[in-house]
Amino acid sequence: MDKNIVIDGTEYKINLEKAIKDGYLQKAEKAEKRKVGQIYKSADFGELYIVANLGRGEAALIGLYGKGNRYMDPVEIRNTEDISDDEWAAMANEDFIFVAETFADI
Repeated sequence: MDKNIVIDGTEYKINLEKAIKDGYLQKAEKAEKRKVGQIYKSADFGELYIVANLGRGEAALIGLYGKGNRYMDPVEIRNTEDISDDEWAAMANEDFIFVAETFADI
């Protein structure tokens, strides 16, 4: 099955079955629920972030590189074990890829 994709304004045709067979494409791992303690990777730069509970019902993505800066301002969350899509959208964006359930799993 061929698929057209656009990268940096240039359109390419890719044979998905061949790309998967040859190991160029891999199935993305996805967390069942987003929750505090999980590790995500920035799709743009590859840096790792942890979903951290900042207290007072707030969470944020904290970088596991350099000085541990926040990706964005803290977001109020209702449940640390099940971060909603709206809460996640305020905390991050779709450019983050699930990596592991905990830091120990890396």
